Amino acid sequence: MRILIAEGDMLLMKALKTALIRSGFESDVVKNGLEAAEYLKCGNYDGAIIDDVLARLSGLEVVREARQTGVLTPIMVLSSKNSVEETVSLLDAGANDVLKKPFDMREATARLGAMTRKYDAQTASFLKIGNLTLDRRDFQLSSPNGRARLTRKEFQLIETLMSHPRMLIRTDALFDKVWGYESKVEINALWVTMSMLRKTIKSLDANVRIVTMRNVGYKIEEC
Repeated sequence: MRILIAEGDMLLMKALKTALIRSGFESDVVKNGLEAAEYLKCGNYDGAIIDDVLARLSGLEVVREARQTGVLTPIMVLSSKNSVEETVSLLDAGANDVLKKPFDMREATARLGAMTRKYDAQTASFLKIGNLTLDRRDFQLSSPNGRARLTRKEFQLIETLMSHPRMLIRTDALFDKVWGYESKVEINALWVTMSMLRKTIKSLDANVRIVTMRNVGYKIEEC
């Protein structure tokens, strides 16, 4: 499972990342609310840990924007304000959990695990656009004209795009989502994998295409 961490305190961010690794989670980190909102839009994080006090957008604003744009990713907010009003505002905006600072890392990872398990149980096994269907259970892409098994990276790319049909996803956000925020892999890995996906879609004679907006990003749509 991959978790997004948005935390401006570097020491706390590193502690969270270490705790998540020990609990079997992968994670990407961002330092401000605007980046957090953008990364959540790119789709398909299994969960997010968002600080309530962030530069550019607050934790509350990140949660609101995520829910208003259709992001369903479970979000835990780390709150430095010990008030019922703050907790109610965050939950009303769409946060799944609010954890007050200071906290024990064991509690944080346990809550995150419970939150993501509940979300995973509710996640649909299939994604569909046009006559193209992605089976999340076995990495298979299909149309009425056939089936094809995808590599893990191909699956992650097409899953992200199909989770947000007709939405333009920035190239850097898509790359970071699939290869990781700190990956040393070159961007051409995305180009090669996207080319393979296009060939697979064409081989299935699907009425769907992946559109490239040069120097901006990608989207999937019916054609």
